[in-house]
Amino acid sequence: MGSNVLTTPKGKLDITRLSAIVDQIAWLKEHRYEVILVTSGAVACGRSELKVDFELDTVEQRQLFSAIGQVKLINLYYQLFREHGLHIGQILTMKENFMAGQQYDNQKACMEVMLDNGVIPVVNENDTVCVTELMFTDNDELSGLIAGMIGARTLVLLSNIDGVYTGNPSDPASQLIRHVKPSDCLDGFIQQSKSPAGRGGMASKYNTARTVAAKGIRVVIANGTREHILTEAIGNPIYRIHTIMTDIFRKTKDASLYLAQLSDADKSAVLHAVADAIKHDTDTLLEANAADLSRMEKSNPLYDRLLLTPSRLDNIASDMRHVACLPSPLGHITCERTLDNGLHLRRVSVPFGVIGVIYEARPNVTFDVFALCLKSGNACILKGGKDADDSNKAAVRLIKDVLEKHGISPDIINLMPATHEATHEMLNAVGYVDLCIPRGGKRLIEFVRDNAR
Repeated sequence: MGSNVLTTPKGKLDITRLSAIVDQIAWLKEHRYEVILVTSGAVACGRSELKVDFELDTVEQRQLFSAIGQVKLINLYYQLFREHGLHIGQILTMKENFMAGQQYDNQKACMEVMLDNGVIPVVNENDTVCVTELMFTDNDELSGLIAGMIGARTLVLLSNIDGVYTGNPSDPASQLIRHVKPSDCLDGFIQQSKSPAGRGGMASKYNTARTVAAKGIRVVIANGTREHILTEAIGNPIYRIHTIMTDIFRKTKDASLYLAQLSDADKSAVLHAVADAIKHDTDTLLEANAADLSRMEKSNPLYDRLLLTPSRLDNIASDMRHVACLPSPLGHITCERTLDNGLHLRRVSVPFGVIGVIYEARPNVTFDVFALCLKSGNACILKGGKDADDSNKAAVRLIKDVLEKHGISPDIINLMPATHEATHEMLNAVGYVDLCIPRGGKRLIEFVRDNAR
């Protein structure tokens, strides 16, 4: 992170943005990413903290402002990461440490032991002792050296613009160059100007990116002032799952409130309509199921569980009608008494709200869960196994079509992506999922019990 990301136009530290970046790093840590933070900002912190009324040369200014600002900067990081229960360790380094063998090895070993123990290294140049001739060009160069030293998979360089443009970024005709190969030459597009807050600029970031990418490390130049930029810049599929899941959770939770308006007769009518649709769309369901079966060996014990046939679909439709004819489980008084002070108490059966169900290669469970949840006034979020994904998608599409025809929100049932990350999201959907049910074997039950929040 460069100084222009961390400071306001007036040169003061932007605490709000710093906090947002820390939140994103905490999210990455939660999802098992290892993070090293190379951060500017010490000189800017010191400059805003201390008002100097006498003239200093350039080296003395950096030494003074860095000595004061580094204390403030690392304390801010300490406080912000502490809110997430994360530990940080400060590493102040110099260019000489990347030249001499023993110093290089010691520095690498220090970072590795910190990462192994869950500590986030927060790295900056030691401006208090460095002189101009031996300084890094900027922290872009420093981060590139660390990425190569530690064997990083991805290096993210955060600036205050989106990346390299075909012209001046302020020109509306300029276009962002989104993908660059190490062999591409963009020298003619690089702006040589630098921000007032930092020593680098896009030229430095571009040169660092080319050097690091040549080592097989993916490099992203991104705008650190944009919301969620760090998680998005990494191209994190987990983050996209997180965004998709939050939207699904919210829609399902909202839709669950409208279920209270449905009578038991309304719910039963929908279940009978779904049973009719299963009979009508048998070919569509079997075609989706065939796609799932084509990815599985017939010798696999799960093959028969996954298999749908016209006869099995008839049984599923029959089960839907059976649930429709059951008495409503809602509104029953299960306990009633009057206290000595005259207060009359009743315990009445009501819906949970949103029920999440995690299950394996059994597409019939998709229909079973929907039927039982609707009858009991609950919305449902389904997380099926990847082996039955096409079958589950076809089943949910059929159900949603029926709901729409009956004027009921189709979001009372939603299907999550068939990924392990989606399971993690469901188990952590506090405030959205009211009850989570594992429908499977002992290992699945134990995993849900141990990880659900």
